[in-house]
Amino acid sequence: MEKRAKKRQHGGAKGVGTSGGIVTAPAYVIFGSGDFSKLKPGDVLVAVTTTSAWTPLFASASAVVTDIGGPLSHSSIVAREYGIPAVMATR
Repeated sequence: MEKRAKKRQHGGAKGVGTSGGIVTAPAYVIFGSGDFSKLKPGDVLVAVTTTSAWTPLFASASAVVTDIGGPLSHSSIVAREYGIPAVMATR
């Protein structure tokens, strides 16, 4: 994941948009609950995937990007509920 995160800094990533919008903000890769405190209000949440335990992070994130997921995944559904952009299935 760290190698992929570096790639994103230099060339972006492609994925499936599952909740519309445009955001310009710092992005942080969150690997698990031990990293939750790294995400500051307005940051873009980047993760492999999310579960219901991650839901509180969506309230402060400006967008969500995950490697795994689609239109019916947890990340997509919660992002739409919070009205924030989401991109899933990144590569």
